[in-house]
Amino acid sequence: MDKKTLSKPEALAHWNGLLHNEHLRLSNPEAYLQVMKIFTADLEALGLFEPLEQHDLRELAQAAYSAGLEEQFAYELYCRASTYNVVEEGRRQRIGYRATTMRKAELPRSALMAL
Repeated sequence: MDKKTLSKPEALAHWNGLLHNEHLRLSNPEAYLQVMKIFTADLEALGLFEPLEQHDLRELAQAAYSAGLEEQFAYELYCRASTYNVVEEGRRQRIGYRATTMRKAELPRSALMAL
């Protein structure tokens, strides 16, 4: 980051772009948090933001990280229950399939033991 020519709006726009990096946030929340911490520290070193604004930036990064973790955990609560072949009546050719999902909490205990 070029510290001499970076203005406050430019720095905030770049930080906001990092904040909204959904791919990194959802695929690797730990790396996302580290990137956000490093860039936020760089912004603090520039002295462009007041202490309360710096605190808000750190809080927003932490909240995005926490939301990423929650989304991962929510995804893990669901698993495929079954799939069905879709076949026209009177024919043998499959024209598609339908997948259903169940929450792990709704599965029988014996099925959870197998997971």
